Formats: sequence, structure tokens, C-alpha cells
Amino acid sequence: MTRKALALAGAVALAIAVLIPVPAAAQNVPNTWELTAFGGGVFGNTIYQSAQTDVDVATAAGYGVRLGYNITPAFGVEAGWMHASSNLNATAYGPKGLSGKIGTLGQDIIEGSALWHWGSRRANGYVALGLGAFLFSPEVTGVPTSSSTRFTASFGVGGKFSLSPRVALRVDGRLRSTDTGHTTGSGVWCDYWGYCYYYSSTWYSSGELTGGFLVRF
Repeated sequence: MTRKALALAGAVALAIAVLIPVPAAAQNVPNTWELTAFGGGVFGNTIYQSAQTDVDVATAAGYGVRLGYNITPAFGVEAGWMHASSNLNATAYGPKGLSGKIGTLGQDIIEGSALWHWGSRRANGYVALGLGAFLFSPEVTGVPTSSSTRFTASFGVGGKFSLSPRVALRVDGRLRSTDTGHTTGSGVWCDYWGYCYYYSSTWYSSGELTGGFLVRF
């Protein structure tokens, strides 16, 4: 299913590149649009922690699209969607805990980002800051579950490398933090004087490394 979706997105992107005329060297030119079809890896972390069990999200393939608009040569905005489906793996710490694969987690991210570019029109890098919604769709064997949509924020770096005035290769890496509303990790921190403090977190950390084709119009 992933390969078919990426092939379709790539075909649409190439069709737009051929059919829509754009000015020569229209890379990061103000008032231009960019459509990116991408795929890559999604890297998970511990998403749930209790006294008996930790649940981790396994690495999986992801795919999606981004639509951006260049406001100035150095600044642009974009909206994007990405989907992935990962295994959920549990580690037991007590006699009642579960171990091994316990289900799957569907992940859909809808996000708006601001991009700051540097470099030339032929090859440039960028930094991205994003805010959006993360839809979790878990399926756990023998346990009733429901989907949940949570706030997410990301920081990314990437690059665009032009093959022609219309088409470019794009690489993108992002670190993401999402508020889950339940405990995702805890520990103890001790200071220089020997005082120790317990802490816990409700934030789920993940990462994405993707590449794809970009067309300008």
C-alpha cells in the first residue's frame, strides 16, 4: 500500500511539473508554490510506561505530501500530512506485565511549518519549525482501544537540490515531541549535594527521516 501511494504521488508531481509553466530558475522565488511527495523512516520511542510494562513504538516506513508557498527568497510556509503504521512492543517488569508485540499504532500527522532557507536557487538548505495535530490509532490484542488526537511540535533541517527549474530532490529530517496525556517516561535525578528528585513526562518523542520529489509552479 505504501509503494502504491508513493508511486501515485510521484506521478502527480511529475505531471504538474510538465503541464504547468514556471519561470526559469524559479527556485525559492517569492510567490511560487512547491509540492513534495515523500517517503522514509519514522523512528519511535517509549509511548507508555507503568510499574509493570513499557510500551515502545517500533521503527516503520512513512509517506506523505507537503504543499509550500515561498513568501520571500529566504522564508516560506507549508502544510503537510504524513502516515505511518508501527508495531507496538511491550517489555514486562512484573508478573502481570506483557512482553513482545502487543499490537500496532497508526499515526497520522497534519502540520503547518515555517521554513527559513539559505544557499542558492540550485541547492539550498533550510530549518523548519512545525505545529500541528498527531492522530494516534492503536490496535492492541484483547484490549479495547480508541483513537486520540494530540498537539505536536517539530524541529527540522533539510535540503532541496534542483534537477531542473521545475523539479528538485528534497531530504528532510525532523525531531518531534507530542503531548500524550499519560506517562511516557520517568526517572530519578540527583544533584551535586546528594538530593534526589523523581520526575515523569507525558511527552512522546519521535523522529522522521524522509526524501522525495519536489515540483514548483
